[in-house]
Amino acid sequence: MNPGADDGFHRRHLSFQGATADLRANERRSILVDQHALGVDLMTTDLGGNTSMGDSAVHLEAEASAQHLQAALAQLTERKRLLRSILDGIPGRVSYWDHELRNRFCNRAYLDWLGPSREDIAGKLLREVLGEERFEFDRSHIEAVLRGEPQRFERVVRMPGSLGDQHVQIHLVPDMVDGQVKGYFAMIFDITQIKLAEEQAEAASQAKSEFLASMSHEIRTPLHAVLGLAQVGERATTDPRAAQTFKDILESGQHLLALVNDVLDFSKIEAGKIVLDSDRVDLGQVIEQAMNMVAARAQAKGLTLRMEQGPSVPHSFKGDELRITQLLINLLSNAVKFTEHGSVTLRVESQAHWLVLQVKDTGIGMSPEVQSHLFQPFVQGDGTRTRCIGGTGLGLSICKRLLDIMGGDIRARSTPGQGSTFEIHLPVFGAQHADQPLRTIEPRHSPPGQTAVSGPRLAGLRVLVAEDHPVNQMVLNDLLTAEGALITCVDNGALAVEQVLAGHAFDVMLCDIEMPVMDGYEATRQIKAMTPGLPIIGLTAHAFDVARQQGMAAGMTDYMTKPYMIDQLVKNITKHAQQPAVITPKQRSAPTAAFGIDRQALINHYPQGAQFIDRLFVTIRDTSQGLPRQLREAAEQQDAAQLRSLAHNTKGMAANLLVNDLRWLASHVEELCRTQPESAFNAADSLASAVEAMIRSLGLD
Repeated sequence: MNPGADDGFHRRHLSFQGATADLRANERRSILVDQHALGVDLMTTDLGGNTSMGDSAVHLEAEASAQHLQAALAQLTERKRLLRSILDGIPGRVSYWDHELRNRFCNRAYLDWLGPSREDIAGKLLREVLGEERFEFDRSHIEAVLRGEPQRFERVVRMPGSLGDQHVQIHLVPDMVDGQVKGYFAMIFDITQIKLAEEQAEAASQAKSEFLASMSHEIRTPLHAVLGLAQVGERATTDPRAAQTFKDILESGQHLLALVNDVLDFSKIEAGKIVLDSDRVDLGQVIEQAMNMVAARAQAKGLTLRMEQGPSVPHSFKGDELRITQLLINLLSNAVKFTEHGSVTLRVESQAHWLVLQVKDTGIGMSPEVQSHLFQPFVQGDGTRTRCIGGTGLGLSICKRLLDIMGGDIRARSTPGQGSTFEIHLPVFGAQHADQPLRTIEPRHSPPGQTAVSGPRLAGLRVLVAEDHPVNQMVLNDLLTAEGALITCVDNGALAVEQVLAGHAFDVMLCDIEMPVMDGYEATRQIKAMTPGLPIIGLTAHAFDVARQQGMAAGMTDYMTKPYMIDQLVKNITKHAQQPAVITPKQRSAPTAAFGIDRQALINHYPQGAQFIDRLFVTIRDTSQGLPRQLREAAEQQDAAQLRSLAHNTKGMAANLLVNDLRWLASHVEELCRTQPESAFNAADSLASAVEAMIRSLGLD
């Protein structure tokens, strides 16, 4: 045997023995690749003396392990490339910052935003990348995300090489491991186009609102003159045919005004510009006003209009009285409009914390198809029927949307030919209850917006009117003078300021908004600085809330939108005037006759005949003998609630006897009890004397 060959074999044998010893000492090693264990098992084999087979096995296992490792590395590389491609393809800017605020990753969009290459950003501190000013600006959000609190905010940034700004939305998402923040992901999205679209939509909405406000003003201004002159003409004429013509003008004008109001209300709701008040709502007053608005139309059609009250109905609660009244008037008007025979009934109930207002009629009813789209805008029922009756198809849609804003709802059920029932459900907050019924709804014999009263309601009241339109001046002067007021008219706000500076005393001021030389807002500010206690009522054809808000900010006491009816104006004046007029029997030319009873008028009014009238007289005498004393006692004890209740009962009694002067005086005292109790106490004796005069005129002594 060749000695050299033996030495080589011996060395290889020793080397293999050393290798197998190492393999026995490390039977298994694991190589962790991409967080997955790639096991390389080196199986221990008793190779014995067959060193050639053992050497081959080791080489085969090593080669297989190397191939597995290469495959795993290739898979990791592909995954990394795929992840990079995905992140680079995202339209947003993505980066990762560790807990020391060093950059560990950013995608292509982020690099394009900042400018430098990946190598320049990797490992850099956030403060270096953003700059000191930007870093301090965002510091609070960065500190919050490092506490584990996700952040979302918006910024306006400047792109490198760009002349314009970019509006971005930034999301910072913490990287949490076992409850510890290891860093955070920053994702930045360009929302410039979204913001631009929002601004364009807002601009379009604003343009629409301004157009509607302008059109409203342009329509209301001449309409105010038309309705005002019609009211003046109706009061001045003694010709029945002319009086009827003026009434027809008033009714047509009010119908046009209702259409304008519907369109404006719907537009304001669509634009989200409806703002609800949260004042105390007198439910009885709301019901009475709504019922009175439709009473004349119901009477003209021969319909019975009645009101029913369930148990535990609150007398007042917190809400928007104007909008609730609007809802009721809308439903009652529809009921009267679509009912030719029978009745219209308003029922008021309380269910837990809800107020239920139910309007039921015996009209034409509706098919299921009509009911399915009942609350959609500009949609009407039977086309033939609605063309005969008129309307915009907006009323019920407005009701539905108003109730949505209020947190309530509206429901309808109907059968063709058998009438319809609508129910309003309103949440009630701050309810107050009383033992007595809400109100006794009285039939009216005047067109809507007018009250059948005689005698001046503003006797001796000094009114300063600032109005630049000569027709409006004439209308206000004629209407208020007929009510007994002492009128001083000026053409602009500067002249109104001069009147106050000159020391002239006024009880109330009516102030137009848009006037030459000085507008109503500035005039109000200057006059309020001189006489803070003078009530100023703003008058304008602008129907949007912004004008009201500006007026109130200037110091106006109240605000009325043109056109308005004389009763609305008188009610507002007496509500706010420093010295509201109270008409007493002594102020009238014939006090006893003024509060007397016209027996023939009663016989003509009540179909039951003279015997019924006699029984009515006896009943009223027996029940009202102590009324004058009770009125005076309530005033002496300064019991406003009791005086208001007595005045309300007196108003109902006077209405039954058709004594309009007494009815008005009682209504006036009732209103004063709510708004100015001291004035009501002073007027109680006048009301008691008027009741005594009425009792004497019964002729039963």
